[in-house]
Parts: sequence; C-alpha cells; structure tokens
Amino acid sequence: MLFPTVEFALFFLIVLIAAWSLYRWPTAHKAFLLLASYVFYGFWDWRFIPLLFGISLLSGMVARGIQSSDTARSRKL
Repeated sequence: MLFPTVEFALFFLIVLIAAWSLYRWPTAHKAFLLLASYVFYGFWDWRFIPLLFGISLLSGMVARGIQSSDTARSRKL
C-alpha cells in the first residue's frame, strides 16, 4: 500500500477514527495501533509479518528486562 493512494487514505481514515475512539483505554489503544501497523506492513508483503512480530516481541522482552534490572550498571549493559 503506497502513501499517495486512495487505498491508504481510506485505511488511514479508518485507523484514525478507531484509534481516536479507543484513546480512553490505553491498553486497547496501543494494541489496536500495533495491529493496524501489522496490517499496513502486511499489505506490502504478508511474508514479513512473522519477522515484524518477532522483532516486536524481542524488543518488548529486552525493554522489560532493562526496566526490571536493579542497578544502573546492568541497565547500561
């Protein structure tokens, strides 16, 4: 899906309205935006979705590990 197309404009409008309506619930809002980004990248080539999911999962796990570390030295490492 290319940016200067009607298809993208409709997708963006739908995502914008849905995200705006979910703004009061932060967890649902973030999950919806993550799902919408997967759908957007899936339009380009659906075979990259597992890679994108894996990178998202790994990044989330690393971030939680950094956040839960006790010392500044371990966070920097």
